[in-house]
Amino acid sequence: QRTDLTRLSAAVEQIKAALSNIIVGQQQVIELVIAGILADGHILIEGVPGVAKTLTAKLVARAIDAKYEFSALPTPQGTVHHRRLLRY
Repeated sequence: QRTDLTRLSAAVEQIKAALSNIIVGQQQVIELVIAGILADGHILIEGVPGVAKTLTAKLVARAIDAKYEFSALPTPQGTVHHRRLLRY
């Protein structure tokens, strides 16, 4: 018997649509973030300033009912910023 993925597919499309309405031109990033979530993996969003990395993380957190957490850690090479989505 095949597993019915209709509800999952609909939820993924709903998340993609919600994110795409706000984040323009980053369709591949959105799809890769969703793939990482579905794989229950860690996701690193890299890019130059201004490409909506933080906004993407916040919107994904809201879309999947997760908590968004930000922290900055000073290092000898400079400050490292960490953003995490936490699901309980």
